[in-house]
Amino acid sequence: MLAVSGGSDSVGLLNAASEIGLTNGLNFRCATVDHGLRAESGKEANYVAQLCETFGIPHCVYRVEWGQGEVPSQARARAHRYNLLAGAANEVQASLVLTGHTLDDQLETVFMRERAGSSAWGLAGMAPLSMLPFWPEGDGIALGRPLLDMTRADIRSDLMESDIKWCDDPSNQSTSFERVRVRDQLRQDHQERIRLLNIAHQARLDRLRIISDLESTVDKHVQFLAGGGALVDSEFLKAADSQSVLRALQLLCICIAGHDQLPEVTRISVVLERLRNRQSETLGGCRFIPSDDGALILPEVVSKTAVPITANTMFWESRSRLSGLMDPTKNAVAIAPWSERAVPDHIDRSLLPGFAIRQALPVVLNGSNEIICVPHVEPNLGISAVDVTRSRFLRLLDAKRIFDVN
Repeated sequence: MLAVSGGSDSVGLLNAASEIGLTNGLNFRCATVDHGLRAESGKEANYVAQLCETFGIPHCVYRVEWGQGEVPSQARARAHRYNLLAGAANEVQASLVLTGHTLDDQLETVFMRERAGSSAWGLAGMAPLSMLPFWPEGDGIALGRPLLDMTRADIRSDLMESDIKWCDDPSNQSTSFERVRVRDQLRQDHQERIRLLNIAHQARLDRLRIISDLESTVDKHVQFLAGGGALVDSEFLKAADSQSVLRALQLLCICIAGHDQLPEVTRISVVLERLRNRQSETLGGCRFIPSDDGALILPEVVSKTAVPITANTMFWESRSRLSGLMDPTKNAVAIAPWSERAVPDHIDRSLLPGFAIRQALPVVLNGSNEIICVPHVEPNLGISAVDVTRSRFLRLLDAKRIFDVN
C-alpha cells in the first residue's frame, strides 16, 4: 500500500513503485488521505488518481471526518491519516504501508529532537521499517520508508526528467511551522547535515544496544498478567535509573494503557521514586502499585460504561482481543470493565486474580446488565480473550524491524 498525497516526495515514491512493479511483477495499491483543510486538497487527490491510472495502480481517496468541535492540528491530522491508512491496508489485507519520507525529513527530525534534548532513542530518527503508529487498527501492519536515503532535490530531479509533475502544499512554505524553519536552515548548511547524519548513525547503534539490554531485562524481571497488566520484580526497580529500564517502563505504559503517546522519561522517574517509597501512582492510563515482590502496572479503569457488541471479534481497550461474542446462545449484548461489580455465583473464586488486577478485566453482559462471562477466567464458555500487551511490547522492541544498520 502506497501513501501518496501528491507532493514531490510521495509522487516520487509512486513513480519508483510503478517502475519496480513493472520490473518485478509486484502489485501496488495507492491511498490518498484528504484532510479537507485546504481548498486545493480535492484537486490534489484527483491528480494522484490520474497518475495512478496512468501507471495502472489502483487508487482510492480517504477523507478525514473531523469531529464536531475538534480543533485541527498537525498531531490530530497525523492520527487521522494513520487511522485511515490502517483501514485502507486492512481492506486489501496489506501488511505494509510505504510513505515518501526522505533524507531531508530525517535530518529535520534529528535536528529538532536534538534541540529538544532527546536521548539516543529519539536521535536515531525515523526507522526504515517500524510498526504503523496507530493501535490497535495498525496491528500487523508495518510502516516502510524506502526513500530515507534520498534527498528531496534528487527525487524532484528524477521527476522532472520523467516529465512528472507534483503538487506544492503552501503550508510547506509557512515559517509558522518549526519544521519549515528548520528545513530552510538546513537546506544550504552542508556541514550541519553531515553532523546530523553522524549523530543519527551513532544513535542507532546506541539504541540497538539499549534494545538488547532491555530485552534481557524484560525477560528476567517482567511477568505479563491476565488482562494486559504486568508485574515487575524488585530487581527491576533497583535498576530503575538505567536507560533500558526507563525505556521499558515507557513502552509498558503505552502497551498496558492501550495508548500511542509515550509518557515523558522525567515523569517515569517520578513514578519510580514513589514506588521505591512504597507509594502508588497513576500515569498515562496506568496504575503503579507497590507489591511485596516489586510493583504491579495495571490499566487504569477510566470509564465503567458498557460498550455494545457489534462484531464477533472486538478489541477491548486496545489490550485484549475478544472472540466468539456473537454466538446467539450466549445472549451477549455488551462489554464492560469488571470494576466493582460483584463476582457471579457461577465463577470458582479460587481461579480469580487479585482485586486490583480483576478491576480492569472485561466482562460480558446480557440485556439485563448481568455478567454472563468473564473471558479471562472462564475461557471454556466459548468467548475467548487473548491479551496483546506482550506481543505489542515485543514488536516495539524488535530491533530487526526497527533498524537496518550496516
